[in-house]
Order: sequence, then C-alpha cells, then structure tokens
Amino acid sequence: MTARRRASERANPFAAGFAVPDKVAAAGKPVSGASLDAPEARKIKYTALLDDDTVDAFEQLTRAARRRLQRNVDKVEVMKALIMLAADDVSLRDQMIEEVSGRRETTTAE
Repeated sequence: MTARRRASERANPFAAGFAVPDKVAAAGKPVSGASLDAPEARKIKYTALLDDDTVDAFEQLTRAARRRLQRNVDKVEVMKALIMLAADDVSLRDQMIEEVSGRRETTTAE
C-alpha cells in the first residue's frame, strides 16, 4: 500500500491556468515550425466601386488569365499584378497617370 501524499505534495489541478505562458505562444505565433522569426506580411483591405465598363474590362482580364494559365485565377491576383506592373514600368505608370488625369477632367466637367 502506498502512503498518502500531503496536500502540498499533490499536483494542484488549478495551477495549470496560472502557469506563465511561453513568450512565442503568448504572441499568437505557432510554437513549432521553421519560420518563427519570419515576419508576417501586413495586409490592408481596399474597396473599389467600379462602373459597368470597368467591371467588364476587369472580368475580361481575369477570364483571359484563367484561360491562358488553365487554372483558377483570383481577382486579387490580377489586381496585385496590375499594381506591381504599373509600379515597376515607368511607361505603364505614365499611361496610368494620364488615364487618371483624363478621367478626372471628364468626371469633374460633368
């Protein structure tokens, strides 16, 4: 027969809730994994209100990408690609600025 342990020697079932959490686990990051030090990408949500012509053009671009790549292409992928192309290509950026300038003049003239 085993001797009874005193209360101070027994495991306290309520102590688990008061344990000091691991710093990584407390930060909400995965405890196990190879990319603990990799920063998470910051994401910001934008909403665009498009007229019918712009929606049609955007849908055509998305469908063309899906046909050529033969896979599902998300509209966000198309938008990101267009933004990065305009940011990297000076002539495309200038065309975009001219288009915005022209549309703004016609919008304010109405």
